[in-house]
Amino acid sequence: DQVITELQAMSGMVIFRPLIENNLSSTIWWWGTNGNSANGGPSNAQYVTLFQMVHDYMVAAGVTNVLYVYNTNYYPAGAYAANDPGSSYRQLAAWDFYGCTTQSCITSAMADTNGGMPYLQSTGIPIIMSEVGNQSANNGSVATFTYNTSIFGQNIQSGASHAVATVFFVQHWCLQCQLNALGYLQNTITRSQLPALAP
Repeated sequence: DQVITELQAMSGMVIFRPLIENNLSSTIWWWGTNGNSANGGPSNAQYVTLFQMVHDYMVAAGVTNVLYVYNTNYYPAGAYAANDPGSSYRQLAAWDFYGCTTQSCITSAMADTNGGMPYLQSTGIPIIMSEVGNQSANNGSVATFTYNTSIFGQNIQSGASHAVATVFFVQHWCLQCQLNALGYLQNTITRSQLPALAP
Protein backbone atom coordinates (compact mmCIF):
# COMPACT_ATOMS: atom_id res chain seq x y z
CA ASP A 1 0.00 0.00 0.00
CA GLN A 2 2.98 2.31 0.44
CA VAL A 3 3.72 1.96 -3.29
CA ILE A 4 0.12 2.89 -4.08
CA THR A 5 0.37 5.99 -1.91
CA GLU A 6 3.60 7.02 -3.62
CA LEU A 7 2.15 6.47 -7.09
CA GLN A 8 -0.94 8.51 -6.27
CA ALA A 9 1.28 11.38 -5.13
CA MET A 10 3.05 11.55 -8.50
CA SER A 11 1.74 14.03 -11.04
CA GLY A 12 2.82 12.17 -14.18
CA MET A 13 2.49 8.72 -15.68
CA VAL A 14 4.59 5.91 -14.22
CA ILE A 15 5.87 2.85 -16.07
CA PHE A 16 5.28 -0.06 -13.68
CA ARG A 17 7.03 -3.40 -14.36
CA PRO A 18 5.69 -5.91 -11.82
CA LEU A 19 6.63 -9.59 -11.60
CA ILE A 20 9.57 -9.22 -13.95
CA GLU A 21 11.20 -11.86 -16.17
CA ASN A 22 8.35 -14.31 -15.77
CA ASN A 23 10.05 -17.00 -17.86
CA LEU A 24 12.93 -17.46 -15.42
CA SER A 25 12.93 -20.18 -12.78
CA SER A 26 11.23 -19.72 -9.43
CA THR A 27 14.66 -20.33 -7.89
CA ILE A 28 15.48 -16.83 -9.22
CA TRP A 29 12.07 -15.14 -8.83
CA TRP A 30 9.40 -16.85 -6.76
CA TRP A 31 6.87 -16.08 -9.50
CA GLY A 32 9.05 -17.56 -12.27
CA THR A 33 7.28 -20.21 -14.32
CA ASN A 34 10.21 -22.02 -15.97
CA GLY A 35 10.58 -25.52 -14.56
CA ASN A 36 7.77 -24.88 -12.09
CA SER A 37 6.91 -28.55 -11.64
CA ALA A 38 10.40 -29.28 -10.35
CA ASN A 39 10.83 -26.41 -7.93
CA GLY A 40 7.37 -25.48 -6.75
CA GLY A 41 6.94 -22.34 -8.82
CA PRO A 42 3.59 -21.17 -10.19
CA SER A 43 1.90 -22.51 -13.27
CA ASN A 44 1.42 -20.21 -16.26
CA ALA A 45 -2.23 -19.72 -15.30
CA GLN A 46 -1.26 -18.87 -11.73
CA TYR A 47 1.25 -16.27 -12.96
CA VAL A 48 -1.42 -14.66 -15.14
CA THR A 49 -3.85 -14.58 -12.21
CA LEU A 50 -1.21 -13.02 -9.96
CA PHE A 51 -0.41 -10.29 -12.51
CA GLN A 52 -4.09 -9.54 -12.98
CA MET A 53 -4.62 -9.40 -9.20
CA VAL A 54 -1.81 -6.84 -8.81
CA HIS A 55 -3.37 -4.74 -11.58
CA ASP A 56 -6.90 -4.98 -10.20
CA TYR A 57 -5.80 -4.22 -6.64
CA MET A 58 -4.08 -1.03 -7.74
CA VAL A 59 -6.98 0.06 -9.92
CA ALA A 60 -9.43 -0.57 -7.07
CA ALA A 61 -7.21 1.55 -4.83
CA GLY A 62 -7.58 4.46 -7.23
CA VAL A 63 -4.23 4.35 -9.04
CA THR A 64 -4.85 5.90 -12.46
CA ASN A 65 -1.39 7.08 -13.55
CA VAL A 66 0.31 3.75 -14.25
CA LEU A 67 1.25 2.01 -17.49
CA TYR A 68 1.57 -1.72 -16.74
CA VAL A 69 4.42 -3.64 -18.34
CA TYR A 70 4.51 -7.32 -19.29
CA ASN A 71 8.21 -8.27 -19.03
CA THR A 72 10.11 -11.32 -20.28
CA ASN A 73 13.74 -12.33 -20.34
CA TYR A 74 15.58 -13.39 -23.51
CA TYR A 75 16.29 -16.91 -22.21
CA PRO A 76 15.44 -19.54 -21.15
CA ALA A 77 12.72 -20.04 -23.71
CA GLY A 78 9.42 -19.58 -21.98
CA ALA A 79 5.68 -19.70 -22.42
CA TYR A 80 5.49 -16.06 -23.48
CA ALA A 81 1.89 -16.26 -24.70
CA ALA A 82 0.72 -18.45 -21.82
CA ASN A 83 2.13 -15.97 -19.27
CA ASP A 84 0.68 -12.89 -20.97
CA PRO A 85 -1.92 -11.33 -18.63
CA GLY A 86 -3.88 -9.99 -21.61
CA SER A 87 -4.37 -6.69 -23.37
CA SER A 88 -6.63 -5.29 -20.63
CA TYR A 89 -3.81 -5.67 -18.10
CA ARG A 90 -0.72 -4.36 -19.90
CA GLN A 91 -0.05 -1.31 -22.03
CA LEU A 92 3.65 -1.91 -22.66
CA ALA A 93 5.91 -4.91 -23.13
CA ALA A 94 9.51 -5.21 -22.01
CA TRP A 95 12.40 -7.49 -22.94
CA ASP A 96 15.54 -8.02 -20.84
CA PHE A 97 18.64 -8.92 -22.80
CA TYR A 98 22.35 -9.26 -22.12
CA GLY A 99 25.26 -10.68 -24.06
CA CYS A 100 25.82 -9.00 -27.41
CA THR A 101 28.71 -6.79 -28.45
CA THR A 102 27.51 -5.99 -31.99
CA GLN A 103 24.31 -4.67 -33.49
CA SER A 104 23.98 -7.71 -35.75
CA CYS A 105 24.01 -9.95 -32.67
CA ILE A 106 21.13 -7.99 -31.14
CA THR A 107 19.18 -8.14 -34.40
CA SER A 108 19.62 -11.91 -34.52
CA ALA A 109 18.53 -12.32 -30.89
CA MET A 110 15.43 -10.22 -31.49
CA ALA A 111 14.44 -12.51 -34.37
CA ASP A 112 14.92 -15.69 -32.32
CA THR A 113 11.45 -17.19 -31.80
CA ASN A 114 12.68 -18.93 -28.63
CA GLY A 115 13.87 -15.63 -27.19
CA GLY A 116 10.52 -13.95 -26.66
CA MET A 117 10.83 -10.78 -28.74
CA PRO A 118 8.78 -12.08 -31.72
CA TYR A 119 5.88 -12.79 -29.38
CA LEU A 120 6.10 -9.35 -27.78
CA GLN A 121 6.19 -7.77 -31.24
CA SER A 122 3.06 -9.70 -32.19
CA THR A 123 1.12 -7.94 -29.42
CA GLY A 124 1.37 -4.66 -31.34
CA ILE A 125 2.25 -2.58 -28.27
CA PRO A 126 5.42 -0.54 -27.60
CA ILE A 127 8.38 -2.56 -26.34
CA ILE A 128 11.04 -1.28 -23.95
CA MET A 129 14.38 -3.06 -23.94
CA SER A 130 14.14 -2.77 -20.18
CA GLU A 131 17.44 -4.28 -19.06
CA VAL A 132 20.33 -4.43 -21.49
CA GLY A 133 24.06 -4.92 -21.19
CA ASN A 134 27.03 -6.00 -23.26
CA GLN A 135 28.90 -9.30 -23.28
CA SER A 136 27.29 -11.37 -20.53
CA ALA A 137 24.46 -11.59 -18.01
CA ASN A 138 27.14 -12.25 -15.38
CA ASN A 139 28.30 -8.87 -14.08
CA GLY A 140 31.56 -10.30 -12.77
CA SER A 141 32.66 -11.35 -16.25
CA VAL A 142 31.96 -7.97 -17.88
CA ALA A 143 35.02 -5.77 -18.29
CA THR A 144 34.38 -2.03 -17.94
CA PHE A 145 35.23 0.47 -20.69
CA THR A 146 35.37 -2.27 -23.30
CA TYR A 147 32.07 -2.35 -25.23
CA ASN A 148 30.15 0.12 -27.37
CA THR A 149 26.82 1.03 -25.79
CA SER A 150 25.49 2.69 -28.94
CA ILE A 151 24.65 -0.67 -30.55
CA PHE A 152 21.38 -0.77 -28.62
CA GLY A 153 20.18 2.62 -29.83
CA GLN A 154 21.27 1.82 -33.37
CA ASN A 155 19.14 -1.29 -33.27
CA ILE A 156 16.00 0.74 -32.54
CA GLN A 157 16.85 3.25 -35.25
CA SER A 158 17.41 0.47 -37.76
CA GLY A 159 13.72 -0.39 -37.54
CA ALA A 160 13.40 -3.01 -34.81
CA SER A 161 9.66 -3.56 -34.75
CA HIS A 162 7.87 -1.86 -31.84
CA ALA A 163 11.06 -1.22 -29.85
CA VAL A 164 10.88 2.33 -28.52
CA ALA A 165 13.40 2.62 -25.66
CA THR A 166 16.46 1.10 -24.03
CA VAL A 167 17.37 1.00 -20.34
CA PHE A 168 20.94 0.10 -19.41
CA PHE A 169 21.30 -1.91 -16.23
CA VAL A 170 23.71 -0.88 -13.45
CA GLN A 171 26.99 -2.46 -12.28
CA HIS A 172 29.52 -3.08 -15.08
CA TRP A 173 26.87 -2.63 -17.78
CA CYS A 174 26.02 0.95 -16.80
CA LEU A 175 26.06 3.54 -19.53
CA GLN A 176 29.02 5.42 -18.07
CA CYS A 177 30.88 2.15 -17.42
CA GLN A 178 31.27 1.27 -21.08
CA LEU A 179 32.37 3.06 -24.27
CA ASN A 180 30.59 5.81 -26.19
CA ALA A 181 28.13 6.87 -23.48
CA LEU A 182 28.15 10.45 -24.73
CA GLY A 183 27.61 9.31 -28.31
CA TYR A 184 24.66 7.22 -27.22
CA LEU A 185 23.10 10.14 -25.35
CA GLN A 186 23.67 12.57 -28.22
CA ASN A 187 22.24 10.19 -30.81
CA THR A 188 18.67 11.38 -30.37
CA ILE A 189 15.92 9.15 -31.69
CA THR A 190 13.07 11.19 -33.10
CA ARG A 191 9.44 10.11 -33.32
CA SER A 192 9.81 9.70 -37.08
CA GLN A 193 12.54 7.11 -36.48
CA LEU A 194 10.41 4.99 -34.20
CA PRO A 195 8.71 2.04 -35.91
CA ALA A 196 5.01 2.37 -36.57
CA LEU A 197 2.82 0.54 -34.10
CA ALA A 198 -0.03 -1.71 -35.07
CA PRO A 199 -3.45 -0.09 -34.58
